[in-house]
Amino acid sequence: MRRTSAVLLLLAFAGPSPAGTPLRVKASPAVARCVEAVRELYEGTAGRSFVLVVGSLERVDSAAGADVVVGAEDEFTRIIEGGVSDPEADAAIARIPWVLVGAGSDVRALDRAAGRQVAVLGGLAGLAARRSLQHLPAERVRRIEPRSATEPVRVGPGALAVVPLSLAGPEEIVAPLAIAPLEVRALGIRAAHDVAAARDFVLFLARDPGNAAFRECGRVAR
Repeated sequence: MRRTSAVLLLLAFAGPSPAGTPLRVKASPAVARCVEAVRELYEGTAGRSFVLVVGSLERVDSAAGADVVVGAEDEFTRIIEGGVSDPEADAAIARIPWVLVGAGSDVRALDRAAGRQVAVLGGLAGLAARRSLQHLPAERVRRIEPRSATEPVRVGPGALAVVPLSLAGPEEIVAPLAIAPLEVRALGIRAAHDVAAARDFVLFLARDPGNAAFRECGRVAR
């Protein structure tokens, strides 16, 4: 994907939007919890609320009905090439590392635990992670598509999960993996019912304190 489309164009922040119709935000499963994490801060500073929908962003029509979409860069190719996004509301907002859940800090558990099931994020956002597991028997690998904006991925006893850190529970001790981090972006949509508010929300995610609140969801693995 062309990097130029990922550059945040200079915009003048228009200030708090008036209370009214909630902003419509759609986020992919990999980052929805991070969007939910900024809700209180955004609603307290912008004077308006947002409705969050969790779903795939891989098709041109997947942005229909949304004012803003937030997801991994690889998920936005068709939305951008289809002319759906607003080129004046496009920001890179986070890099989220991949981690192993269910084995504590022992990354070697992936290779030496015969028979253990491994859950891995589906869709384009999880493509690199699934490729990293190609050495495992196919019957051990299970794709997951989280649909909750509040609940982390949970694994059963003896199971493992390969997920972005944004999907790991805050109490988890996780093992960092050598998989390229998710490059997360926010895009405004041309057909937004309030284009100015959509652009402001993208800026809110791109700048502190909104950006810091978003990135906390993809905190440094411990």
